[in-house]
Order: sequence, then structure tokens, then C-alpha cells
Amino acid sequence: MDVSSAPWLTFGGNPSPPETAPKLGWMTESVEIDPFDSNRMMYGTGATIYGTEDLLKWDAGGQFTIKPMVRGLEETAVLDLVSPPTGRTYPALYAAATVDGTAGVFRSDDAGATWVRINDDRHRYGNMGDAITGDPRIHGRVYLGTNGRGVLYADPSGTVPPGDDTTPPSRPGRPAASSVTSSGATLTWAASTDDTGVSGYDVYREAGTTDVKAGSPASPAFTLTGLSPATSYTYYVVARDAAGNVSAASDPVTFTTTSGGGQPGGCTAAYKVVNSWPGGSRARSR
Repeated sequence: MDVSSAPWLTFGGNPSPPETAPKLGWMTESVEIDPFDSNRMMYGTGATIYGTEDLLKWDAGGQFTIKPMVRGLEETAVLDLVSPPTGRTYPALYAAATVDGTAGVFRSDDAGATWVRINDDRHRYGNMGDAITGDPRIHGRVYLGTNGRGVLYADPSGTVPPGDDTTPPSRPGRPAASSVTSSGATLTWAASTDDTGVSGYDVYREAGTTDVKAGSPASPAFTLTGLSPATSYTYYVVARDAAGNVSAASDPVTFTTTSGGGQPGGCTAAYKVVNSWPGGSRARSR
């Protein structure tokens, strides 16, 4: 566990095993795995919102790191956690809380750094802390359960969150093939650029009407394996960002794998006469 961003979570304690410090949390009220990224998981506790971004290591028997996922949050009850809609690289947070001495319903579009009140003094609701959640399809929409006033919803007004990222990465450079063998090769290319950052690349092999994805490296290099000897191959690359935007395809590269097996120039043979007579002979070759 890494609580370096919120050192108060140790509570100044140094307990003896099996009790641990810092605590993983108590009063766990909501646990969610991001439906768009299985590596991301968060859960709410009475202390803060913990989470991880390498959850898939658990599937392979490895260890993953748990850390606070929100800044400046101390003593909380998490009612619900919802993934942001596709195309958003940040979450909208909602809280029934007291912020800077004012009680109300609040929204944050910058991971809790600042908060905007989304109700007013004429719209206060009894027991409003029991049910509040965001809409996973419509960024900025909030639902609020009240005590006797029904279920309310509201869309953002005033400060509007930044728009969706719709700008694709630049076109990658044409791949270069190196270390070509009878069964593989290495492709490298000039990296793409993007306004929010390139998240990875997809490498495709041209295969007639339906091209085949060979792999999805995070950096501008990829090693091909399982190729056939003395065969021509053509590959190209596209880049993508965290919002799902895809670049134009790079120019393709074509190369031919080397011949596999045997000695260069063919095989050799040895010939030895083992018996002879007038007009004939017997020999052995190997």
C-alpha cells in the first residue's frame, strides 16, 4: 500500500501484527471495477477512497498496489462509484458534504481539487446523504435520493466541464523491419503525438479484405514471431489515445523472411567403393 499522498492515513500508529498500518479501510460501502479498464478498481472506506491501477496482476498471482485515489479527502462515507462515460479521461465526483463551511450537494470535475455547489439554500433535502450517484452515460448528470422528496436528477450548469477529446493522434512513421529471420522480425517506427498523450499502438498485417491485428505495443516498437520462412509480409501501424481516438494508418512496410532449415547450398554426400570386379563395382554412399 502506498499512502505517501495522504500520510495522515497511518493515524500515527505502529500496531503489532496481525493488525496493519495503514489500514486497508473499514466500513467498505462501494467497490467498483472500471468497465472500460479492468486494471482500475476503487473502493470507499470511512477514511478515504482507495484504489489500484494494476489489478490484473492479481490474476497472475502477483501483487498490486493500493493507494488513495482522491486528494484532500478525510473521513468519508462513499455511497457509489461509477466509471466516467467513454471518451472522458477524468471522473466527475459528487458529494453531500460541507465544503468551506457550506453544507450542500457538490460536484468536482478535477478529481476533488475544487468543488461547485449544485443545489442552493431553497433546495435542501432531508437525509440526502443516503443515495447520490453519477450517470455512467451522461457526464455531469447526478441522481439524488431524498427523504420524502423523491429521486431528483440534475445536469451541469454554470461551470461546464471540458469537452470530450475528439482529436486523434498524429500518423505514425512508416515502420522499418530489422533482425529479419525465417520466423520473425522487429518493427520500429517514428512515434505519434497527441494533445492528451498517446496510449499505445496497434500493429496490423495486410491480409486481403480483412487485415489481422498482430499486437498492441505501448511504445513504437514490436517484435513479430511465428512467421513462415521465405514469405513476404506487409505491416502498418495506427496510434490511439486514452479517449479511443485512432490515427490514420502509417505507410506500410514489406519484407521477406529468410529461408529456414538445412545447410546453405544444400546437402553433401560421401561415395566409397567397397568391392569391384571386371566390368562392375559395388559402392556405399552416405
